[in-house]
Amino acid sequence: LCGWSSWYAPAVSGEEGYHSWRISADCDEFANIYEAARTMEQLSDYAGPTRGYNDPDMLVGTSTGAVTLTPAQSRTQFDLWCVLAAPLLLGTNPMNMNAWDLETYGDTEVIEIDQDPLGKQGTPVYSTCPPHAPKDNWWCSPWSMPRDVFEVWTGLLRALAAVLLTSALLLRGAGRPRGAATAFILAVGSVGYVQVLHTYRPRVAACQQVWAKPLAGGDAALLFVNWASDDAAVACDAACLDRAGLTRRPLYVREVRA
Repeated sequence: LCGWSSWYAPAVSGEEGYHSWRISADCDEFANIYEAARTMEQLSDYAGPTRGYNDPDMLVGTSTGAVTLTPAQSRTQFDLWCVLAAPLLLGTNPMNMNAWDLETYGDTEVIEIDQDPLGKQGTPVYSTCPPHAPKDNWWCSPWSMPRDVFEVWTGLLRALAAVLLTSALLLRGAGRPRGAATAFILAVGSVGYVQVLHTYRPRVAACQQVWAKPLAGGDAALLFVNWASDDAAVACDAACLDRAGLTRRPLYVREVRA
């Protein structure tokens, strides 16, 4: 079910015929991957074997295509999607994937976490991220407009504003003040709309999180995520481990790709 908004989860979870549903805008840039993950924080109660699964969109790799991510971004998305028990759908042509993407999407140990029979969706057990409110993503809203559409649209608006300002000057010089005023107002409106589009574009907060996904047998998978562009130390202290249900359990630590 494609609806691009979080309210689909409580509406259809557990209903007959619904197995997965989109919950956010298309992941055509890393900022929308951040938005999708933050939206998923509040939807874990609606996911499970008897309910269906929240779908934060397809996986975006590093191979040539309409949309690509950096290597670190692509693996961050894949690891997150597995902890989120999300459907793993490739958004790239498998025949043209590079070695990095083949290694990423072929990691069976990480895939096993996604497909763990308990079917639980992970949740943050530690976060320095700011509060997040899911957005209602109607078609081409400023915050969910596809990146390529945004770039074309803002470029056209800037060009239109330049034409209108030139027209306003010419009309004023020709002694037509009303026409000049109309052209000037339209130019200001075009520039203003460009500013609105930029203001409401999705952005990644420079924060860190630890996600925990309960697994069958009483274990849990932990994922440490640094959303910031700079390196950061991310730790899971005793309280964090307690929220993950791992306070008194031995830990098996595996570094999953830098």
